[in-house]
Amino acid sequence: GSLNISVLQGEVVVEVLPEEDSLKEPYNTSISDGNDASIPTGVFHKVYTVSEVPSCYMYIYMVTEETEFMENLKELEHSLNGSLDAPVPDKFANDPKLDQYMEVLRAKNSTPPPVPPEEKSFIEMFTLFLRKHYMEVYRGLTLIKGALWSVYSGESYREYLKELEIQKMLAENATLKANVIQEMNNTQAKNNTLNSTKEKNNTQRVNKL
Repeated sequence: GSLNISVLQGEVVVEVLPEEDSLKEPYNTSISDGNDASIPTGVFHKVYTVSEVPSCYMYIYMVTEETEFMENLKELEHSLNGSLDAPVPDKFANDPKLDQYMEVLRAKNSTPPPVPPEEKSFIEMFTLFLRKHYMEVYRGLTLIKGALWSVYSGESYREYLKELEIQKMLAENATLKANVIQEMNNTQAKNNTLNSTKEKNNTQRVNKL
């Protein structure tokens, strides 16, 4: 594989240290902002920041075999021009991975194309928009109404907003109260059903006696 260091910010110096028994000498590589450099894999190295600002860098490890496979696959696909029935170029005729290339291309071609969305009329699109953004549109119209009312009546717009908040609180309280009452009714109904079942069972026991 290959190992790259890509610098996103600042400047660094990479010190590559070959193994002690290696004949290669240690060497340094300077990498500035926006650039990258390849370093040997399996070799110890150190990274030093030499810029005034903090450095930020990342490692990019590429598996050579996978990279070569993808490059050959793209070349073969381009040579076949999208047709799997076309003759295979001489370059790939004796390639041991030809079957794998063809399998990938067959799987790619068998994938159905995405279905384009149905065209909708302006009225349908506008209706969908209103359904999706109903509360936003409703609040916007309410605020516009309040602004016009304030200009016409000379009353404070803040008072109108306070009134809206009060109405909102009252509506929420009414909803909460309705939910509580509904829950109480459901509980009462369950209790009535339970009591009725108990009375029925007791009656059956008495009749048996």
